[in-house]
Amino acid sequence: MDERRGGARDGWTISSLLVGEGEPAELIALVDEDCDWWDLFRSTGTATVNVLGPGQGRVADAFARIAPSPGGPFRTGEWTDGTHGPRLIDAAGWVGVRLVDATPDHAGWALLVRATVEELDLADGVDALEHRYGRYV
Repeated sequence: MDERRGGARDGWTISSLLVGEGEPAELIALVDEDCDWWDLFRSTGTATVNVLGPGQGRVADAFARIAPSPGGPFRTGEWTDGTHGPRLIDAAGWVGVRLVDATPDHAGWALLVRATVEELDLADGVDALEHRYGRYV
């Protein structure tokens, strides 16, 4: 997920995500409450979820802060501005979301964050990046 408003721009790799079908559909994610991205999302209320595609594991690692990205994580990959925040070019998809509750409950050590889906764009024929057994497939 990533966010940009008023010059602030941040992102975070979300490893646990669920889509709840309905009207409106919701994304449910487990988020580390200490990450800088959470403060930005809570204050703006909107974000873009970039669904990474094949070969974009380096982007996930840069946003998880486990791989170097000189100049910040948005220097890894090619980005364009979208309605809800930055979009990664050649991603498997993008989802524009709005935060449901700025004070969510905890699920284990993480926050159980809910966001409604306001915009959706899926690339034709592009599979989502998967991480299994410690590597991207």
